[in-house]
Amino acid sequence: MCLLGSTAKSMTDLTQFESRFTDACRARRLSPQQVAVQAGLPAEAGRDLAATAIHLPLYRLCYVADALNVSLDWLLAREPSAQEKKRA
Repeated sequence: MCLLGSTAKSMTDLTQFESRFTDACRARRLSPQQVAVQAGLPAEAGRDLAATAIHLPLYRLCYVADALNVSLDWLLAREPSAQEKKRA
């Protein structure tokens, strides 16, 4: 069962996707365009990838997560970030 956008704490928080995508790009020193190409998308798609990737098919989101070397659950805020774990 997939409950995207639910407000329940354990469900996906789509509001965090853009910041997590941006943070992961910065941490890996990859541009959004480079991530787009590695995910099999045109480089031009990288300009808006942080804001529009959530509309991609699931398999493409998996490629984006792979290109960033993060889990899809982390990228979609289905698991806490390292900072959130430290606070707990």
